[in-house]
Amino acid sequence: HGTPEERALVRSAIEQGTADQFEPILQAIERTGALDYTRARAQEEAQAARAAVDTMLGSDATPEDASSASSMPAGTSVYRDALLYLAAYSIERDH
Repeated sequence: HGTPEERALVRSAIEQGTADQFEPILQAIERTGALDYTRARAQEEAQAARAAVDTMLGSDATPEDASSASSMPAGTSVYRDALLYLAAYSIERDH
């Protein structure tokens, strides 16, 4: 939800593959709350993914059981566990 100028600046940086306008882009990101918004949406999507995995694979674990990559419960399938781990990891990573 940045200004038209900020959107153009970000679009140009992506299209050109340059970082020479990093500071003004960072300021726009911080000003608009884009990181907080993106983090909240990622958490919602990860929760939906966990629920979908549990439904598809007939899990008896609750989505809260798999809310952290570092505290994954033992599951009924290594594939289920891997999918749940990826959902948790995707929102916990810091890079």
